[in-house]
Amino acid sequence: MTQSNHLINEWVTNIVNTTSKNVSDKLYKTLTCYFRLTFIKMNECHICESIGTAESLYTDNWNGRHALKGWYYCEKCKPYVMFVKNMKEITANELFYYTYKYLKYKPIAFWRKSRTLAIDSYLLRDGFIDPHDYLDIISIHYGGRVIFNISWNQGDEIVSKHITLSNVIYFNRYLFGYSWTDMECIQRCRVTHEKKWQNKWISKLEYEYQIADNWNIIKWHLRKYGIPFKCLSIILDYWGELYVFVSA
Repeated sequence: MTQSNHLINEWVTNIVNTTSKNVSDKLYKTLTCYFRLTFIKMNECHICESIGTAESLYTDNWNGRHALKGWYYCEKCKPYVMFVKNMKEITANELFYYTYKYLKYKPIAFWRKSRTLAIDSYLLRDGFIDPHDYLDIISIHYGGRVIFNISWNQGDEIVSKHITLSNVIYFNRYLFGYSWTDMECIQRCRVTHEKKWQNKWISKLEYEYQIADNWNIIKWHLRKYGIPFKCLSIILDYWGELYVFVSA
């Protein structure tokens, strides 16, 4: 290698290394600048600290819609914000609001099992997503199950609880179909092509559909042999995996 080629190679390497470090530092700063956007200094980018026109962006989940967490940034820093925002959705334990907001006007049936033993379990047909509730509606529970935050009217109050997604799937095939790929919220999700998202979600969604499918098979056999539906309801209560106590 001639001296001139060596210098060019060294120059290019320095540019690549410097650029990579600058980008890495900027992404890290963007990640640390995700916080509650209240009582903030206006017209100052929180990432590069430049003074001028700045705008806010919130994540489309509980943290963003309820806790008001997001970024306040300038146009120059926008690519970093969009990248980190996308990564947050890819690695999140919940689906973002835009994926399932269409459900808030739909009646959703589910098998309700109360903590109170005096209340018999029953099929509640008029559950819904509370449009004023900013809890993450579809999320991964710490036990590994996918759970659904369902609400219903109880007297003059709106009450809610978490149930397994399989519970909702089984009683609402018109909304959720027979495979996780049938779920409109999954079809709407912008990050399902990402490997990290797939590794986190797909096997768990498949498990919820498998449980619902098992109960379709049991129901078919009960009908075939004329066994009363009451028997199915008892089995659902004790062995259904359609319900886990993750909230009252």
